Parts: sequence; structure tokens; C-alpha cells
Amino acid sequence: LDEPVIYTKRNATRKKPVILMPGEFCLATTIEAVAVPIDLCCTLSGRSSVARIGLAVHITAGHVDTGFPGTITLELYNHSPLPIQLPVGRRIGQLIFNKTTEVLRPYHGKYTGQKTATGSRAHQDFEVCSYVA
Repeated sequence: LDEPVIYTKRNATRKKPVILMPGEFCLATTIEAVAVPIDLCCTLSGRSSVARIGLAVHITAGHVDTGFPGTITLELYNHSPLPIQLPVGRRIGQLIFNKTTEVLRPYHGKYTGQKTATGSRAHQDFEVCSYVA
């Protein structure tokens, strides 16, 4: 990805949930912010009850780095043939913490301190290369 991806923002409330249609993908954010200590890391896992209605809470990015501060961006996907309502506050995931040895350089990357569902910044991973003939 050499260009930023364009996203459409939708806001959910308890009275007006976001509806995730069959086969639809969206990024969401946790209400809670975390500050993972330098001797812990964690993994995001979906709850069994929401998996049973076809909701995937993360696709591949379930790891939360040691020292990460901020909200967690969720990668939601509806595997069901039916729409899924996603009101604010619905419990859909959990963090599983793992003890680590203290790291010398805690996480300080392109998602440090995020406060909203943050789209891919993969385009920042690639350096411009020049070739000499």
C-alpha cells in the first residue's frame, strides 16, 4: 500500500447502532483506552457469543504491543448472512494479557496514542528507494 486508504466515518450510539451488513468490513474503536505496561503485552480476542452470530472482532491484528498507549482499533467483519447491529457499549471483545520480560524499547510506533478507530498507516512503512544504474 503506497497510498493512504480513504474511510467513511459512521458514529454509533446506544439508540442508533451501526448496522454491519453481510460481508461488510469496518474499523471501530474501543471505548476504553489502555496503557500496556512494559512487562505485559496482550491479545485481542472476540467473545464467543458474538462469534456465534458471525461477527469477527479482528482479522489479523490482534496483538497489542508492550508499552502501547491508546484505544484499540477493531477490525470488524460480518460473516453472517444477516445484518448485525453494533450499538455503543456492546461487549464484543476481550484483552488477554501476557507477562513478558521488560523491554528496552517499548512500543512507539505510528499508532501511539490513537484515540479513534485508526485506518491503515501501512504506507508509512515503505521508504522511497532510489536506484543507481
